[in-house]
Amino acid sequence: NNTVKGAEVWSQTTQIPIAKIGIDYTYYITRKTNPDNTTDIITHRIDYSVPGDTKVKAGSILYGDFKVIKNITAFRDYFRPPPVCEASSVRSCDAEKVRQWESKYFSRSQPPQYATDKGSCTGPHEFCCPAPMDDVNNCPAGARTSDCDAKKSCCCA
Repeated sequence: NNTVKGAEVWSQTTQIPIAKIGIDYTYYITRKTNPDNTTDIITHRIDYSVPGDTKVKAGSILYGDFKVIKNITAFRDYFRPPPVCEASSVRSCDAEKVRQWESKYFSRSQPPQYATDKGSCTGPHEFCCPAPMDDVNNCPAGARTSDCDAKKSCCCA
């Protein structure tokens, strides 16, 4: 029995447009109030199924020994690429090719369009947007401007 005692139950259906199917998810969560009046939300289990598709077996994702992350900065650093991956010798994708991929595969998510080759982020419809992981070194090369760098941001359009 996978019952989570005292858990809130949340359900959602996510439509997958390419496959023209829907996936049903049921989340089992609990809330814990901390001494500082913040609340931790802990996911214990997620059940999933694809109604109408007999090829996909329903299942559960169980979370055991879950630890709430309090130091978000240290947690983000855990996923930071090693320095060798940030070296200038690492190749990057052609900006136009990236735009094509974004348009073709991620058009619904509308990723930020980065400004290019500007000294400052003051062109029409340009604005400073948060840098990935609050580090301007993670901005695409063409999205680095001195005014946005000062705000730990990228120049977006």
